[in-house]
Amino acid sequence: DQQRALPVALARHLRGWLAANPTDAVHSHLLAADDVAGRALRGTSGCRFIITNHGDYAQYFKKVRRSKFQVMRRCLNHADAVVLISEE
Repeated sequence: DQQRALPVALARHLRGWLAANPTDAVHSHLLAADDVAGRALRGTSGCRFIITNHGDYAQYFKKVRRSKFQVMRRCLNHADAVVLISEE
């Protein structure tokens, strides 16, 4: 399935880049990027994974498939820190 293959391929590329370029942290802002970064950093040490969520995600999640909830849960479980930015 192409939809699953792309994040895996991007994560593999990012993992290789991080191995060649030691980095203190990876910071992502979008669910797709969170997924790629989380996959790349899974099982590694020395590089923190930080997620920033912007806005009201409750409205967003009312419109998405259940699989997106699973991706978000996986990302949050692997994050070292989560920053929430919202008016509410």
